[in-house]
Amino acid sequence: MVSPKRSNPVEVAGEIEKAVVRRDLSGRILRKYFGFARGRWYGGSFAAYVIGCNLDCAFCWAWFKDSYDAGVYLSPEDVVERLISAGRTLGIRTLRISGGEPTIGFDYLIQVLKLFTKKTDSMNLVVETNGILIGAKKTLASELGEFSGRNVIVRISVKGANPETFSTLTGYPSEYFDYQLNSIRNIIEAGYVPGRTLLVAVMSSFNTSKQIAEFIYQLTKIDSTLAGSIELEIVKMYRNVERKLRARGIVPYRYLNNRFSVT
Repeated sequence: MVSPKRSNPVEVAGEIEKAVVRRDLSGRILRKYFGFARGRWYGGSFAAYVIGCNLDCAFCWAWFKDSYDAGVYLSPEDVVERLISAGRTLGIRTLRISGGEPTIGFDYLIQVLKLFTKKTDSMNLVVETNGILIGAKKTLASELGEFSGRNVIVRISVKGANPETFSTLTGYPSEYFDYQLNSIRNIIEAGYVPGRTLLVAVMSSFNTSKQIAEFIYQLTKIDSTLAGSIELEIVKMYRNVERKLRARGIVPYRYLNNRFSVT
């Protein structure tokens, strides 16, 4: 139904949107979710996992992101209610939208954020994104800017520290690496603050220390404060991740084994 091995991740996002976003008979916009789960990230959080991603990263743990025949369609009201209810029940203040790519079906995402910020100011909602669409369309960052001073956090995860690694990991042309950097620039211009309402991470397992240092220096040209808040992600060798990496002939410089120790 959706081929992740196209040459343009922006176009692929458009194709995926047709598979995971629809309207019900009353006209309400719905998006497909695989499920909800509690996690250890951010010191304890609760996440809504969306189906559908415009990248096909070799290290991705979210095996369900391409399960277009699975999951359930939820309205913005449904997902916000589930997130806030779980947060209150579990005593968790950090909620997430993750798994696939949340910016696919952007109008839906904006409705979720509007509802969330209206219903609570005691919890934070982290939108975990690869940034491709935000980097391709500056107007998306402008729309997200409406929530920049509120309880919405944008986390952009960069896939590798340079264009070559990005291409190796995602299967897309190296030129789209810059879309991720553009997304960081656009989000900052929209009012998000690095280290506070903007979190930037880079998958560092597949680059040398020198390449990572060069990447961090590149970020300082966007905003000098980014260097102090960059998160260096390390791939965890889940079984499905190990299989994918082996199938593509990709070997990490460093990784987390099943006991979470660095190798």
